[in-house]
Amino acid sequence: MGVTENVFYWSAASFLLGVTMTNFVTNIGTCIGMYRRRPSKFYLALLGVTICSLIDPLCVYVGAARMETDGYLWNVAACIVSLFGLGVFGTLNFVRFWRTCGPALPRLTKLLGIATLIHVSWYWIVVIWWAAWLFSRMSWNDMDDLFFAYSLWYVYDSIVNLGVSLAFVLYLRSKLVTHGAPQRPGVQRALRTVQLSLAVECLFLLVSNVMNAVDKTTDPLWGLSYLGGSIRLRVFCTFLGTIRRIMKNDTALSTGHTSSGTGSHTGSHGGYVVSTPRTSTPAPNTSTVTSDYKPRMSGKALLNARANSARATIVASVEVGQDSELTVRRSQ
Repeated sequence: MGVTENVFYWSAASFLLGVTMTNFVTNIGTCIGMYRRRPSKFYLALLGVTICSLIDPLCVYVGAARMETDGYLWNVAACIVSLFGLGVFGTLNFVRFWRTCGPALPRLTKLLGIATLIHVSWYWIVVIWWAAWLFSRMSWNDMDDLFFAYSLWYVYDSIVNLGVSLAFVLYLRSKLVTHGAPQRPGVQRALRTVQLSLAVECLFLLVSNVMNAVDKTTDPLWGLSYLGGSIRLRVFCTFLGTIRRIMKNDTALSTGHTSSGTGSHTGSHGGYVVSTPRTSTPAPNTSTVTSDYKPRMSGKALLNARANSARATIVASVEVGQDSELTVRRSQ
């Protein structure tokens, strides 16, 4: 249905807008839920990015319908809002990777940091260029170069965000493997799902924006790109929520079989407790043991300890943005 009509008319642009708005509203609910369960600056910033991303296409569509009067002002508003929506998401995605994986992967972090800096700078240049074109009130035919630059940025954006997100997911998988952690079905399924979703989302944005770069009349209101952005945010929020839920359930199970003397990993500001299950250690033979005897951990106990360390890493990774540092205090 056309957003400016009094009766029903089929409009592909309005259909895409409806699906996009549905995704954004769902994302807002998810962000609010995560923030209420665990107040964090990261979740608050993610909520702000989602709200700005919702307002951006609304301003573009209203501006397109009022282009003969004050439509350009609506489009300028869209440019301003997008700086804190689409323009910030890439930075937020990198911050999550940097705070979690930076110490372990310094070279990759520097490389992705440079790519993100180019990403942000390029976007600011394009948006300022776009706003200047709107104020100049030039003809639609005079914006071919601008349209091409924006489409090309979208292609770069999809590749950079795919690289950052995929590196983050693979890091979590490697932590599970290197710590000898049992591969929980829920965690495995979440990691596989997010990898597949990232590939589909990147391919979707690449195809739609390559088409726009070739012919700007293919999608003049950027409906496919906005839809791709809403899917990206949905994947991002769903993955965070899924990992938190799995780890919370796992914590509840493990703490139910733990005594008061068992070591634990505690997240900052009252984070989840991931405790090591009690294991029985054979009593030493006192007839042959000297005073400096130190019992060794059994293979099962060592495996459990490594598993809990890996789980604590995942909990810390989804707690990014806390007021305190992302550290996991280990009880001795």
